[in-house]
Amino acid sequence: MEYLCYNLDKLPLMGEGEHLLTEAESERYGNRPTYAKTARILLKQELERRTGIPAQRIELRYNEHGKPYYPGIFFNISHSANMLCMAFHQADIGVDIQKKRPSARREELAKRIMCEEQLRAFINQGCPEEAFFECWCIAEALVKHAGATIWQAPDFPFILHPTHVELLRDNTLTVERFRPASDFYGAVAYTNTACT
Repeated sequence: MEYLCYNLDKLPLMGEGEHLLTEAESERYGNRPTYAKTARILLKQELERRTGIPAQRIELRYNEHGKPYYPGIFFNISHSANMLCMAFHQADIGVDIQKKRPSARREELAKRIMCEEQLRAFINQGCPEEAFFECWCIAEALVKHAGATIWQAPDFPFILHPTHVELLRDNTLTVERFRPASDFYGAVAYTNTACT
């Protein structure tokens, strides 16, 4: 498993990389350099590096929930504010990053994404901001790994411990938490694979 994080404020907006985009991508992202366009160009460059196929010829496909994929390559991307994260693995993978921001709806949202045991612990701790964002990233990484949506998070129950994440249903996965920057949270979920 490998993940790459970029602070897009520290990269040039990649208008000059537009030749790497397909016609449909060019229409989607328009003529102006934006974070979204830069993210797509970075992803295509990384896929080219990993496959040897020219970036211009790489056409991403999408599952029914909008998760992009490319046959034979397992990857996932996440974008929040000015940060981008791309994760790659030998099997299914999901990644999420979130910028810390105030939310009066933490408890309400927690009820939609946490299993009962995790929710009880979260509420008993006073709904701490750090635990909320860590749980949100873990839930997003798990559902993105499965190609599902955040509102299906209760189907992927977990308990957040100080040193690790305990998955309650699937022991074929590993979840790792990380901090891409001081005011961001991140998590990656990936299928365990034998070393080759």
